[in-house]
Amino acid sequence: ARTEVQRVQPYGGSGPLVLLAASCAQLTGPAPNAGYDRLLEAAPAVPSALVYQGDIGYPNNTAEACYAAAPDYFADRFGRLLADPAWARLRAAVPVGFTMDDHDYGPPNNADRTTVEAWTWQLWNRIHADPSADGYFDFRMGDVHCLTLDGRRYCDPITTPNGPAKTKLGARQLAWLHRTIERSDAAMFVVFS
Repeated sequence: ARTEVQRVQPYGGSGPLVLLAASCAQLTGPAPNAGYDRLLEAAPAVPSALVYQGDIGYPNNTAEACYAAAPDYFADRFGRLLADPAWARLRAAVPVGFTMDDHDYGPPNNADRTTVEAWTWQLWNRIHADPSADGYFDFRMGDVHCLTLDGRRYCDPITTPNGPAKTKLGARQLAWLHRTIERSDAAMFVVFS
């Protein structure tokens, strides 16, 4: 199914800035809750942006999810979330960016750069509307600078002993984060991770 192209008014810099974050879509099992509607109801003004932080339909769970850790099943789960009527209504009202999380990277759920299935993020790069295929990106809303991070694709193995050299973001993403913050004239930073 396809939804209408979303056309939104960018934040103009005056009035309250409302940013939303959400994750973890449950598409089967108990009746869906009103989470998306409650996000909009709780906002003190029209939200300026939403970052959906992954677990997009739990495609790799062994129950109430897809049947196999394979690209066509993952694509089906991603598509079902994006076409869900409640989700489509939310996306029609609020600009949306995405990050991926453990359930989106293939089993095991607690993945790191050595265990993520590369086809999962390559598949997602064909579906999402983010400005970057890296899994991290930034955007400005007036004097607020928002940054998203990917803590799976670039992280050291979970089994690596903890220490100063162990990384969650990877050298390239961490350098991007530092560079972006250092060069920004924003009054406030919001990090979605």
